[in-house]
Amino acid sequence: MWIEYGCTGFLGICAVYDHRMKQLPLWLFLAFGIWGLFLQIVSGKLFTVSALGGLAPGAALFAAGRCKPEKIGEGDGLMLLVSGLYLGFWQNVETLLIALLLIAPVSLWMLFRKKWDLGTKIAFAPFLFAAYEILQLTEAAGI
Repeated sequence: MWIEYGCTGFLGICAVYDHRMKQLPLWLFLAFGIWGLFLQIVSGKLFTVSALGGLAPGAALFAAGRCKPEKIGEGDGLMLLVSGLYLGFWQNVETLLIALLLIAPVSLWMLFRKKWDLGTKIAFAPFLFAAYEILQLTEAAGI
């Protein structure tokens, strides 16, 4: 339960910061990363394959952000890295894929309406937060 609250709080705060400022503060990653690590230690799941594997999608996205700094934000990778502490590998990958499915039609719509161009920076955190909440709602509904 606390893990879900922590992840919801983290992604929700990231969504607000990213939407308003198009950047995420480092203290946010540190605070919620330490809290997620603490929750994993307390629950005894820290050294499971899923918990450690949950870091992989974020690490990959962070590395891609370092290679292509103008295309992928490092904050997106750090956000997935921290959420991986809370979610584990598969749920983190599911959240990322749903977020990509959510952002794609919005991006295409805005491009076609000429509101954005190919150089426009898009806040990814609100889509990641929405994807996580969709997963939580489907899990609660038993779908």
